[in-house]
Amino acid sequence: PWLYLTAVTVLLVIGLLDDRFDVSPFLRIGLQAGLAGLMIYHGLSLESLGQVIAPFSIKLGILGTVFTILITIGVINAFNMVDGIDGLLAGLSSASFAGIGVLMWLDEQYSLAYWCFALIVVLIPYAMLIS
Repeated sequence: PWLYLTAVTVLLVIGLLDDRFDVSPFLRIGLQAGLAGLMIYHGLSLESLGQVIAPFSIKLGILGTVFTILITIGVINAFNMVDGIDGLLAGLSSASFAGIGVLMWLDEQYSLAYWCFALIVVLIPYAMLIS
């Protein structure tokens, strides 16, 4: 949980600073890439695309590092783009956490599944407040 809390805290601080001082996009992307690098350093990287475009699993090998960095930056910025629309961010986040939570539950990683479901519960009052 410390890796997650560290990453979320850094993203929160960058978001607050960006709202107040208009932080350079290059600095934001650099920090996002740094957080993705921290994930990779701690063993969290995309190793396979599964059977997305072929009937066999596609292993990424060394490209997994590049994919992990690009996907992390892409997801962070995709959520950032919908942040200004009331309720949309909460809805998308809830749907994402629900999907990830179910996958974690099916993989018998119950503590991570509970974490995802707890985040959904926290998002409900947030969505009600901003609507």
